[in-house]
Amino acid sequence: MPYKNPKTKEQKKKQIEANKKWQASVDKDKLREMRREWQKKWREKNRDKVNAYFREYYKQNSKKQIARATLWNKNNTDKIKKYRDNDSRKEYLKKWKLANPEKIQRYKEKNKNKKRRFREKNPLPLKVKEIKTQKDIEEENFRNKTRSASQKIKLLNKCEICGTKNMLERHHNKGYDNPNIFLTLCKKCHTKIHRKLKEAQERHEKHQPSSL
Repeated sequence: MPYKNPKTKEQKKKQIEANKKWQASVDKDKLREMRREWQKKWREKNRDKVNAYFREYYKQNSKKQIARATLWNKNNTDKIKKYRDNDSRKEYLKKWKLANPEKIQRYKEKNKNKKRRFREKNPLPLKVKEIKTQKDIEEENFRNKTRSASQKIKLLNKCEICGTKNMLERHHNKGYDNPNIFLTLCKKCHTKIHRKLKEAQERHEKHQPSSL
C-alpha cells in the first residue's frame, strides 16, 4: 500500500487499486477475521462515540425498534426458551458476575433511584382497600378448593386461542362449580378474557335500573 493517507485523486485511485490487489491475495476468512478484530479495537477505543450514536438512533427510531423486537420475540419463542435454559449461558453469567463485581456495583449505584424517579413521574392511581365480607371469604375458599382439584388434570401442550406454548394456565369457563372443565390458555389470553368479562359486568351494572 503506497499511500497511508492519500490526498490527491491519483493517490486515492492508486490506494484503491492497491487495496483491491491486497484483498484478492488474502484469504476471505482471514480478511473477515482481520476486519472483525479492527472493528472490535475501534469500538473499544471509541466507546463513547458508539454509545452516543446508538442512544441517538434509539431516540429517533424507538417505536420501530420496539415493534421489531416484539415481532421477533413472538416468532422465536422456542429460541428464547432455549437461550434462557442454556446451562453454558448460566455458567458464563456466574463467572462474569464473580469477575466483574465493580461493574455490578457501579450499575446498582447508577440505577438505585431509577424506580423511585419513574414512580414520581408516573404515579399509580390509589387503590381503595376492599372490605371482605363473609360471603367473599366463603367464595374465595371454594375457589381455592376447586383450583386444587382441577390441578390434578394435566394442561394441553399449547394455548387454545393463540397456540403459544409458554406460561399456560387454566381458565374455568363453566365456573368453579365444574373444576374439571377448563380451557388451556396462555397468561396473555387469560388476562384478556378476564378483562373483557369484567368490562361486560361493569357495563351491565351501569345500565341496570336502580331498585327504589
